[in-house]
Amino acid sequence: MNLRLRGRFNRRDLLRAARVALIATLLIAATYLAVVSLLDLVVADRLTSQVDRQLADRIETARTNPFKAFASSGVQTNGARYGLGIYGEPIALWALTNGGQISRSAVADPLLPATLRPPATGDTASLNYGIGGSTYRLQWLRTSTGWLLAGESLTELGHVEAVLITSEGVAFPCLLLAFFLVALAIGLRSARPIETARKRQLEFTADASHELRTPLSVIEAEVTLARSQPRKAADYEESLDRIGHESRRLRRIVEDLLWLARVDAEPAQPSREAIDLREVARSSVERFTAVASSSRQHLELAPAGEPAGPLSVTAPTDWLEKLAGTLIDNASRYSPEGATIRVSAGMNPESSRVVFRVEDDGPGIDRADRLDVVHRFRRATTAGGGHGLGLAIADSVARRTGGRLTIGESELGGTLAETSWPKAAGS
Repeated sequence: MNLRLRGRFNRRDLLRAARVALIATLLIAATYLAVVSLLDLVVADRLTSQVDRQLADRIETARTNPFKAFASSGVQTNGARYGLGIYGEPIALWALTNGGQISRSAVADPLLPATLRPPATGDTASLNYGIGGSTYRLQWLRTSTGWLLAGESLTELGHVEAVLITSEGVAFPCLLLAFFLVALAIGLRSARPIETARKRQLEFTADASHELRTPLSVIEAEVTLARSQPRKAADYEESLDRIGHESRRLRRIVEDLLWLARVDAEPAQPSREAIDLREVARSSVERFTAVASSSRQHLELAPAGEPAGPLSVTAPTDWLEKLAGTLIDNASRYSPEGATIRVSAGMNPESSRVVFRVEDDGPGIDRADRLDVVHRFRRATTAGGGHGLGLAIADSVARRTGGRLTIGESELGGTLAETSWPKAAGS
């Protein structure tokens, strides 16, 4: 088991989870001991109170009907047995003079020790006293002729308490071990996503610093080179063009990072409304037609299929526009000149979900890279000049609006980026 755990979790995860489980187990142990101690006290008090009530009943019977009370040991006048049920002991009965001498006792009652004396004050009193090698619970009652004394051995009561304490002692280590293992399992399960998130954060920080450092380094180098010696105007223009290009690249990276950070940090989404995906597809094609034309690419809107009418998704409008624009821009960026980019919105008949598709006839994405490219700063190719945030933004929008983004192979031969949502009610 230890080898399997170490194979799935590193040493730090194991130590952290074990430490948390140990602390939780110690708290449970302290709580358990406090609870069972209180329980033992309550049980002992209840049992002692029951004995006292039976002793009082025995003495009252002796006071009102001494003949029957002293005729038998531990038996009430109605024939019922005194004591704690099946755990009870017979209740002994003695009559004593004012001077403490025994004047009468029930059959087979033990002898009282010579040191036992009636209480100095009061009419009644209860106490524990050793008689004949056993501890008895005694109760005194003053009468007109002296004292009545009833006593019951606490042997069976002690047996009940011993069984209770033994059971608690046996259950204690088993309970702690079970709780420790459960807490350890919960800790390891909790530590794994936390550790995964920490690693992703470190990777994201490293990738972001690399992506930001590259254009900054180019800008710094161009400025240094331009200032190093007098140059021709055309050379300065060329340097400024490169600086402008890197500045725009840097701005896009920063804007995308800020958008992702804002979406991740928002406790609640913007107002949502039913948006027609077909209208989103149409307006997105209109927006990016000029961009595709500048790269000699053909951007087209696929004809509306079945069912007729709007296909609504409940989401913030600007988020869906951001998703559509990101997917189209991504397809245009990584497709060659003359490529065809097709945008469509429809219904998946198999899953009854509405879908938004952007597909192209470009180089496509290898099957092994399709799951990884939706992560931040992940690219299937270095061509296209992208910075690996487009599909991450699209995936974030899809997940935050209750949909999912999948990357596949287009019928055109290139990449298919498909986002699907449950159909909005009433659409």
